Amino acid sequence: MQSEKLSLKDEDSVEELLSKIYTAVNESNKDLPINKVLVSQSTVGTRLEDCEGSITLILVGDTHVGKTNFLTRYVKNSFQEIFVSTVGIEREIKSVKIDNKLYKLTIWDTAGQERFKSLPIKYYKNADGVLLLYDVCDKGSFEDVNNWLKDVKENSNKNNESDISLFLLGNKIDKDERVITRAQGEELAKSLGMKFFEISCKTNINIHETIARMIFECYKRVSVSTASQGMKLNAKNTKKNKGGCCK
Repeated sequence: MQSEKLSLKDEDSVEELLSKIYTAVNESNKDLPINKVLVSQSTVGTRLEDCEGSITLILVGDTHVGKTNFLTRYVKNSFQEIFVSTVGIEREIKSVKIDNKLYKLTIWDTAGQERFKSLPIKYYKNADGVLLLYDVCDKGSFEDVNNWLKDVKENSNKNNESDISLFLLGNKIDKDERVITRAQGEELAKSLGMKFFEISCKTNINIHETIARMIFECYKRVSVSTASQGMKLNAKNTKKNKGGCCK
């Protein structure tokens, strides 16, 4: 297929051009997770009880790092220039199709203010994946990453770290005022055992690819766990049915 010519003069904005370029790069590699996870569908007209399973993600990090914009960019493909702080905790519920299987996807958006820090704790327990954001232009939000991860691990009900996906995201790479380099982010993520991505909610860089990777990783783990539970249940039922008749 002949590649599409992308030029700024043919686009309404730099943001649209960057989005098209990113899409073109993704489509050149059909093995990427984004090609296995279809764009989230509205739950309107979809019965969530018909889903084969569920995946729960949670967004954490300091206030103003872009958690809400990350969620609205993914769900509604929109960006809010004016900062509005999340009060407490909010959520979005969608249905996503993964390898032709329908899953219920719940994403929790948490407040970053200190006075609300205790609210998300109960939501850490059942999270299959955590997206921990910091602002590449804010050293303080980067230094707080360890504290947020500590809270998650202390309050998760997962028995092993391998039971939960942990992604570290450096947001606002579209800005010139960055103080945290990509190398610093990669080094921190490696030391904490997290996967690392740099993103821009404003220019829509790496948003869908990042969350597609997270969803697919959780899906693979949830599928293995469900299959394992099914095998145990079948084995238990088999044992029950082995009893013979009395003679």
